[in-house]
Amino acid sequence: MDQDLPFLTFHAFSSKPNGDILGGVPLGTVLDTCYVAAGNKSGKLCDSEEADIDDTDADALLVPGRYQFVVVQDGGGLDQDYDLCTTFAAWKPPTYIRHRWQNGDGNYDMPFTSKSEVSMAVKIQDKRCIVSGATTGLRASHMMPKSAENWVEDHYNILLGYGGDPKEELDSTCNEVALRADLNGQGLDHDVFFFVPYAGSVTALFVDNKSLDLASRYHFVHTPFPDRIRRGYLFVRFAWNVFKHWGSMLDAVQKRKDKRKKDEDKRKRDEDRRKRDEDRRKHGGNKRKRDDGPDGGTTREAMLVYPTPIVTYAI
Repeated sequence: MDQDLPFLTFHAFSSKPNGDILGGVPLGTVLDTCYVAAGNKSGKLCDSEEADIDDTDADALLVPGRYQFVVVQDGGGLDQDYDLCTTFAAWKPPTYIRHRWQNGDGNYDMPFTSKSEVSMAVKIQDKRCIVSGATTGLRASHMMPKSAENWVEDHYNILLGYGGDPKEELDSTCNEVALRADLNGQGLDHDVFFFVPYAGSVTALFVDNKSLDLASRYHFVHTPFPDRIRRGYLFVRFAWNVFKHWGSMLDAVQKRKDKRKKDEDKRKRDEDRRKRDEDRRKHGGNKRKRDDGPDGGTTREAMLVYPTPIVTYAI
């Protein structure tokens, strides 16, 4: 992977979870983000000195710095030249989500006949914004985004494995939570913050400094995240936010990688052609023929095919 151009950047806010002033990003969140960006490939982080980062504690905070993500293959080999997934539309949900994203039973009391009934039921069940605690100005916020309806259809069979019918549950209480209007429209839907598992609960993690007023109040807030929400749907929302937030960076790095590969392939072809020309000159076989093609006739290297010698054995 291109080591000159980062494909992810996090803003490491200071906050006071559990009474301590901390500055950093949970290691598990960084690894999960890399996993999604690498097309569901697991790996490890190395620091600027190429030393491996201990990943046994997913809740450890990764301090600000420069890190490299290396894909670890099934056989234990390392891959530093992996391709990136650059859009949510191209991303395929994993068959199994990571253990720390699990929980949530996906149960809801009754089917509803309209979106407004679902929205009202969500607000009644949650009672308040699960991030700010506000009781007014609430919106029912989708975890698996409503705009992903076609994507859900494309990956229906995989999403069924998350425990429910994703098409039926897209507009249901097991896919929606109550958020204050600004935290929904200006926050979650604008990828300013993500919901991530941290320290035993689902936490609001701000990754961008576009809304410093919200970040100063709600970064690292542990939420009373409803058990009715399928965690597979929450992971889909996480991936959706990853591509919305970092998609342009991922695309720039992948395009640069593709160009380097194309240039390297051309260099190898040119080198092979040069060696063939040298071999022909050494063996007196630098013959050319006229090819009167549709371009009006160009001179090309003649490809000479020699028959296999027939050897007769005398008995």
